[in-house]
Amino acid sequence: MTAVETALTWPEAGAEPGPDDPIEMVYQLHGRPLYRFLLRVTFGDRREAEDLLQETLLRAWRYLQDHTADVTHLRPWLYTVARRVAIDAARARQALLYEIFYQGHSAREAGEALGIPEGTVRSRMFYALRALGAVTGDAVR
Repeated sequence: MTAVETALTWPEAGAEPGPDDPIEMVYQLHGRPLYRFLLRVTFGDRREAEDLLQETLLRAWRYLQDHTADVTHLRPWLYTVARRVAIDAARARQALLYEIFYQGHSAREAGEALGIPEGTVRSRMFYALRALGAVTGDAVR
């Protein structure tokens, strides 16, 4: 079981959503299918899928703050949001790879160019190389 699954337990099949909190209902109704979708998109990278699911649910929460919606019918919209979040993450990885490998910048210089801290550059570089390795079949150590 991953950290997300431990912290936020999946509901039993057929279980009713708990509190009246709309985002809790969204998570209970749609969290597992979205997570499985994001696992496929990230080539099985659980941490990346968890991060993308969290960002997807954050965007859903922001949306539900300003809109009235039937949370049981949000799944198509949530898949669109999840797909776009995954695309944004892939673009950020590409920009990072470009700055480091094509521009020849250090982590500090790449961070300055992208407007992110050096530690974030190093973390994203690790995940970018791992995602690249998953696509090409090369393992990153």
